[in-house]
Amino acid sequence: MNYVLSYFAFLFVKFLSYTIAHCFFSHIEVSGSLWKHEQVINDRRKMGTIYIANHSNQFHDAALLLVTVDSFLGIHSFWQSARISFICAAVTLRKKLIGGLAAASGAIGVERPQDVTTAGVGVIVGLDVREDDVSTLVVRGRGSNFTSTLLPGAQIRIDGCHKVIRIAEVMDDERALATTAGLDAATVTSIVSHVGSAEGRKYTVIPKLNHRAMFTQVWDLLGAAHGSLGVFPEGGSTDNTDLLPLKAGVAIMALGSVAKHRQPVRIIPVGLNYSDRAKFRSTVLVQYGVPMVVEYDDAVRDYLAGGEARNRAVTTLLAKIESSLRDVIVTCPDRDTRALIKLCRRLYVPPDSDLSVTHYLELERRFATGIATFSDHPSVQALKEQGFAYMAKLRLLGIRDSQLDKVDPSYNGSVTRLSLRIAWIMLLILVGGPLLFVGLPIAVYARTVSRRKAREAAARSTVKIDGMDVIASQKVLVSLVTVPLYYSAIALYLLVRGFPSVVREALPALHFSLPVLAATLVFLTVKALPLGELIVAQARLVIPLLRGLVSGSYAEEFRMLRQERAELRNEITQLVEQLGPVLIPDFDKTRIISAEAIALHLAQQHARERKDSGDFYVEGLDRLLGMELGDDEERLLLSSSGEMEKPTSVFSNPFKKRFRRGTDEERPSNHSVRSGSEDTLLAEGDIIVQ
Repeated sequence: MNYVLSYFAFLFVKFLSYTIAHCFFSHIEVSGSLWKHEQVINDRRKMGTIYIANHSNQFHDAALLLVTVDSFLGIHSFWQSARISFICAAVTLRKKLIGGLAAASGAIGVERPQDVTTAGVGVIVGLDVREDDVSTLVVRGRGSNFTSTLLPGAQIRIDGCHKVIRIAEVMDDERALATTAGLDAATVTSIVSHVGSAEGRKYTVIPKLNHRAMFTQVWDLLGAAHGSLGVFPEGGSTDNTDLLPLKAGVAIMALGSVAKHRQPVRIIPVGLNYSDRAKFRSTVLVQYGVPMVVEYDDAVRDYLAGGEARNRAVTTLLAKIESSLRDVIVTCPDRDTRALIKLCRRLYVPPDSDLSVTHYLELERRFATGIATFSDHPSVQALKEQGFAYMAKLRLLGIRDSQLDKVDPSYNGSVTRLSLRIAWIMLLILVGGPLLFVGLPIAVYARTVSRRKAREAAARSTVKIDGMDVIASQKVLVSLVTVPLYYSAIALYLLVRGFPSVVREALPALHFSLPVLAATLVFLTVKALPLGELIVAQARLVIPLLRGLVSGSYAEEFRMLRQERAELRNEITQLVEQLGPVLIPDFDKTRIISAEAIALHLAQQHARERKDSGDFYVEGLDRLLGMELGDDEERLLLSSSGEMEKPTSVFSNPFKKRFRRGTDEERPSNHSVRSGSEDTLLAEGDIIVQ
């Protein structure tokens, strides 16, 4: 009976997660299939599974795993949904709303050191290295009470220092011994230097935690029940652009389960890739990677041996886990580099291309790898400087890169387009505006509260930048509470104002009509959200048009910026062609956009920008096309009018006799087509050269 109730509670949580995820995100794409991966690793045994994922969005990450895992496993029935038990911070389980939902879904609580820290009694006035043992520090306190507040194994953190030292022995109330094992000399020197004043330094105490019960519960779930576990090995959510150091616990869970039950455990990396983690109606790609199976082998025997052998086994498996996780996400050192990667991807991809979110992510991953690998290359350094300068100019003009081709900055063009844009916005507001305006107070309130919570989270954390990872979750939590109350109040007002006599004479009917009307209002508001997205997108284009009316130099700045953008696109394309084969061995066979499509897009861009074809030249065009252009084709491509027949897609070509879209019947089974003497693997819809 308890299992049945627990399972239905889990289904409710999954349904709620599905509803929230599809309301908050405009598009959720899932990449990866367990069946395909099992064909690769040739292993379809039943075993416990650990899903490991990056933790960049506090509560949405777990919800997205619940929502998408059935697609990955090939399950099409809601009643047969896969059940995942998440490792959850114990402090979260103690919260009323989110803790109750987590417990209902079968979460396993773990106490985190940062959640049980306490302020130390007194102050620390000195850290001295012992003469007979340089790996031990003598901790000297004043007004402290070490004998009752510290135990061997506890850790202390000096105020102003992010590193901790572990207590090895408590000597008396004002003296204790701390070990520096695992810390390098520079770190030890930094910790000691933080205690340099006569007044002393305040400190916090992190007690030693015993996680044996939690590990036993996890091992039994994986080994005995062949269950599924969701783990975020970074330990907590973060808004960094790179992974935090992974906690060893996930490796201990896998090795310990195999050691105890002699059953293999499958580890599946999951990449949660958000277009904008804090933005309402953004998109997300959930990419499932190739599973890794932990068998009962030498690594498990080393784990059972203990000591250095155990540490070596855990460290080795943790490195493999980190590598597999990096294969399904895009990591970079900072946000500026992340913005540059997105810019490179946006300029490299032809505007009319019909690529999936998976392809966009793979392009960003390749650009991130290339920028990191060739960071010392002169051309890459020049590209970074040019890209950062271009983005700075965009910010000064108050526009986005995507708006450059959509806005006519001239006075006449601004007047015409501004009039049409305002008329279009007014029409959209008339259609969906009333419902959107009704929901506006909740949106403003949720945004205000989430921003405040983000600042508080960033102030408490040592790994968050500005708390962007908690904004989306806080918006949802606020909405879960306020939406039912707010729309119930509106429904009650409409019922009373619309039918006052009916309400007075038939109060029992109110119990039915009130929730129905409130639910209807919520449903209609959700359906109006796409209109709201369109209104916002159109409104963003109004600002540059207004500036075009009031600024005489705006058109010239626009023209120069467009020229700089074209040069930047050309530089990116040349670098891809130059360094791509060095970075990726099978570059031509694994490229996402064909060389022909890129070259034609560059040619069309330059043909539109240059009216005089006499000195027109696209560097590397012949090499990209892999063929020589005839006179007629060159005149058509580089016409003096600068106008070309618009292709039906980026992969089609105005040269109807030489280029055309290949059909499925005409393509070889491996999608390989021959151009000259080279075979090139093309994606669906690429140009076939005959």
